[in-house]
Amino acid sequence: MNELATLEKPQYPWYQLGQLPTLEQGDFIPICPVILPENHYEILSSLSQGKAVEAQMVGNYVDLIIMSQSCDLENNKINQILLCGYYSALKLSKNDLSEIKKRKKTFTSSFGEM
Repeated sequence: MNELATLEKPQYPWYQLGQLPTLEQGDFIPICPVILPENHYEILSSLSQGKAVEAQMVGNYVDLIIMSQSCDLENNKINQILLCGYYSALKLSKNDLSEIKKRKKTFTSSFGEM
């Protein structure tokens, strides 16, 4: 079973689960199905160099946050929505968190690990 299938509800007064009438910037989309090429980093590099690429597609479920501006979404000014992957800091070690706070370390996650 995918570890993202079990959601933990954050204990924030501004957070609530439910259906939203419209999508807005900052909305959290849990366990969203995403399909990407299996080796998407290599493919993007090859495409930027003008090379032809063949790819296998893989699907996964990831937590996402909407980054596109609410006014653009509300007024149908965009054809695509910019999304950002969300990875809980609870999954990081105390040492990693300390290093990130000191700006000595950055955190990256591959598509399959989110």
